[in-house]
Amino acid sequence: NVAGSCAFRDPTGYRGNIQLQVKEAQVQRFTAKVDVPKKGSCQFALKDFRQVETLPQVRLAAADGCSVRMWEQERGVTVAFNGCQARCSGDAFSYLWPILVDTRNGRCS
Repeated sequence: NVAGSCAFRDPTGYRGNIQLQVKEAQVQRFTAKVDVPKKGSCQFALKDFRQVETLPQVRLAAADGCSVRMWEQERGVTVAFNGCQARCSGDAFSYLWPILVDTRNGRCS
């Protein structure tokens, strides 16, 4: 279980935000946006996906082939993206890293 709404930014200007709520392996809220300096941005919203897997990892699938996986490790949840080029502008998808959400305090990186 995780609930978080947070923003992150690194020294290079790579930044993003995520809103995530997962309860008993069911995604109840999910939006994410990532901006990659000089490359573009990527956006994701739960309304564009359907949940197709629960455990051991949650997977959301979109009609365009984009897949979002979520799994818990130690004290955090990793949110990773696969095949989501259509949800990104420019070459941003080539630079899209997973987002880590801390289950203790809801912060992300």
